[in-house]
Amino acid sequence: MSSKCGEKPISKSIIRRALMKGHIPFSVDVDRIDEYKSYVHVPIGSKVSIRGIIVYYPEKRKVFLRPFLSNPYISIQLLNISLELAQELHGGQVEIEGIKDPHGLKVLRINRVKIVSKPPPISFKYVLDTLLNGIDVKGPKELSLLALISSPRTSLFRLGGIHIVLFGRNRSVFDKRLRSNTIAIPRIWRYGKTDLGMYTSSKRYLSIAKRSKETYAEISLNIDSRNRVDQVIEAPIDYPVIIEAQSQEIAPDFDIIDYSLYVKALIPKEPPDLERVMVNLSNSLRLWIEKEGLLRGIIGNGKFIDLNYYGKPASILRIALAIARTRWCEELEENHIIEAYNLLKKALETFLQLFSVSPRRILTLTQLETVILKTVERLETQYRDGVPYSVLLNELRARNIESIREIERALAILRSKGLIYMPKQNHFKVVSA
Repeated sequence: MSSKCGEKPISKSIIRRALMKGHIPFSVDVDRIDEYKSYVHVPIGSKVSIRGIIVYYPEKRKVFLRPFLSNPYISIQLLNISLELAQELHGGQVEIEGIKDPHGLKVLRINRVKIVSKPPPISFKYVLDTLLNGIDVKGPKELSLLALISSPRTSLFRLGGIHIVLFGRNRSVFDKRLRSNTIAIPRIWRYGKTDLGMYTSSKRYLSIAKRSKETYAEISLNIDSRNRVDQVIEAPIDYPVIIEAQSQEIAPDFDIIDYSLYVKALIPKEPPDLERVMVNLSNSLRLWIEKEGLLRGIIGNGKFIDLNYYGKPASILRIALAIARTRWCEELEENHIIEAYNLLKKALETFLQLFSVSPRRILTLTQLETVILKTVERLETQYRDGVPYSVLLNELRARNIESIREIERALAILRSKGLIYMPKQNHFKVVSA
């Protein structure tokens, strides 16, 4: 529901002021208005039950409950709650049973619940058709909007969100459409932005990753004419989005903002064999790389194609979780993972066509790196999930290679050069030339 023709366009500032005044313009929160009113009107000392989102402020060592997804200005301080538990529950949906206190709510019991049980009133197709009107996407259209849908934090990484990079003419128009059609959920989710130079700085990236543990941060890496396309191989983004946009801006659409809040309230259940899923994704990507003959310069730890379980396999997992949200599925299914893998592969193939100069291939190895590489290659047929670190150490010690520090440094260099990868933690496999 956007503003009508002839009226002053709705702006984000108008929406923000409406929220601050206590107005709830989004249907996602309508069902909880009466529940919150009941909490407000019961006398101090009464036993009460209320649902919402847990928000933990580590710098203040305080915990709050937000009854509404769309309104961060209304919150209830929670008393008598363990800070360790609050950190674990941060961003989670709960029902609090407690005693109303002049300073907040004394917690008696916490139950995990779903505060949004019904699907959004509009479909993902409506979001696609509206936001991509006048936008030509090179590659999978669905991927271009998944940063808006986002991904919850995963159990393996405690890191959520989808990080994209935008290319193309008038990309700022598309970026503005994304920004104007969602609202931040402070401390939980935001659509953020940084430049490529800051993102590829290891210190800056670690800061972004740390912050993402508390906020499902989306980072749009807008690359302008001063940056070369092949700089992206040094950025551990999830995927690129290549577009051409007409210079046509659109007003914020209430239905789309409402939709984005609905889907962020859905946390699809992960498969019980998630570690096995990550191993399979790592191996599938390796086979694709070997078949396509991709050069080493774009493969490696922290690079454009990172085969380690925390690299592109984790990207696929986050994309799959976002896809599950668009289908309003309460469980992450195999077909979501397969679809995410195929979409990501297509996006990478489209992007690689932009290279005007092939990335540099790195071949120089030290003697220790060569020994480790050949040892992993010799042993990996015996271990489906990769050669365990302990087995590799024993093999190297048998060759009088004892320095753990040197071995770990060599392993890190081999991963950065894209010669080996970890399909699961502390297990190693070789990427064939």
